[in-house]
Amino acid sequence: MSGPEQRPVSPRVCSHCGGRLPAGAHHSRTTCSRTCKEARYRAAKRDRRREEARQRPAPPSIDTDVIAASLTARERAVMATWRDGR
Repeated sequence: MSGPEQRPVSPRVCSHCGGRLPAGAHHSRTTCSRTCKEARYRAAKRDRRREEARQRPAPPSIDTDVIAASLTARERAVMATWRDGR
C-alpha cells in the first residue's frame, strides 16, 4: 500500500531558510520555494567564484625599471642602425 499516509511523520526543512517543506513534497526536494532555490544557487555560485579566486595564482611581478632600461637600449640600437644606414 502506498500513499501520503506512509510518509515520514518528521517534518522536512528547507536547506536554505530552515522553513518547512510543503506537505507531500517530492522526496528529493530540498527547498521550500523557488526563491530559496535561487538564493541557494546564487550563494553556491558566489562561494565557487571565491574559491576559484583563492586558488588562482598571483600574477607575476613586473620590474618596470628592467623593462624601461631594455626599451631604452633597444631604441638606441635602432637609432644607431638608422644613422649608419643614412
